Amino acid sequence: MPSLTDQMLMDQMCMTEREIERRKALIGLTDDDTRLLSALMPLMKARVDEIVADFYAAQVKQPEVARIIGDSEGLKRLHGTMRLYVMDLFSGNYGADYANSRLRIGLIHQRIGVTPQLYLAAVNLLQGLLVRTIDADRAIAGDEVCARRKEALRKLLMFDMALVFDTYIHTLVGQVDHARQEVERYASTLEDKVADRTRQLYELSRRDSLTGLYNQATFYELLSREVESATRYRHALCLVYIDLNRFKDVNDRYGHRTGDATLAIVGRTLLETVRSVDFPCRYGGDEFSLVLPHTDTAQALELCRRLIKRFDESDTDGVTFSIGIAQIGPDEFTSVDTLVQWADARMYLAKEASRKAPGHHIQVSLNEVGEVPAGPHPSFVDRLGSDQGHHHETATA
Repeated sequence: MPSLTDQMLMDQMCMTEREIERRKALIGLTDDDTRLLSALMPLMKARVDEIVADFYAAQVKQPEVARIIGDSEGLKRLHGTMRLYVMDLFSGNYGADYANSRLRIGLIHQRIGVTPQLYLAAVNLLQGLLVRTIDADRAIAGDEVCARRKEALRKLLMFDMALVFDTYIHTLVGQVDHARQEVERYASTLEDKVADRTRQLYELSRRDSLTGLYNQATFYELLSREVESATRYRHALCLVYIDLNRFKDVNDRYGHRTGDATLAIVGRTLLETVRSVDFPCRYGGDEFSLVLPHTDTAQALELCRRLIKRFDESDTDGVTFSIGIAQIGPDEFTSVDTLVQWADARMYLAKEASRKAPGHHIQVSLNEVGEVPAGPHPSFVDRLGSDQGHHHETATA
């Protein structure tokens, strides 16, 4: 497909020769009119410089037109252009090339700021000058021929004006369409920005600002969804409940800023340790939780070991974890509240153990369906050395 610069303006505007002939017929521009106009060529050729000079002498008296013309060099160029325009009126050739030249006149006028009002005024002035020239030949041609010539000129100028205004309209429609597209693009960009910002705000509303973890409200939303999914598709789900040991001592001794820094370390450690499908949450204060889909107790225990190891690599001021792990599925299930109760109870068992033996403690229940134990029932204790003291894992039946 040829580019716009390779096309005539009438091709860009989809104006065919058939359309040109149709427009002539609508105006009543006939072959007889063409012959009448072309017969005036010698007269107009002899008078064209006078016509053009009189035309611009009147035009420059209008401040709006004078500003558009600019200076003497611009006026000189316009004299030459107008001379060609007048000669074309009496060429007798009013086909595609003629129509394209008139369309270009409209395009140029629109670009340089000639309003439709100024253009119509200029056409009216030119028509008067041309009629005066036709009347000057009345003695030779006779009244009837002069009248027919003036009528033919009127039709041709109407034909010209229609083409010029087509370009005005085409250009304005193009500008409006471009502006509409720009507005649509801007609106689309704005919508994307608003949607993105809304997503960001929504995500911020779901997270704890200090640690970057999901907040308590989101914790219950996510846990409810995952418990429902585990129950429906019968897969294992673990809930890990974490409480910090000696965190109050850090706050009392070093201040809340140090305490906040410790909480931030916990948050970062959780985010760096869990899988992308897991949900690390800050339950509140110095309590944290992990929702672990498709995870059994053994896998949750292994994750907690990695978590402790990573946490101990940071400067934690002697803070350790008391961890409770509760599992539902793949065979038996319970409600969200009961699952939280189980994990919380295991955490308190680990907390109680930490008071007797400082260090990290993990309380693991091997049978999650049944009564929540009221106190510790240790069946084995595995002691592993750590930077903060000892790591204890207790399984309860």
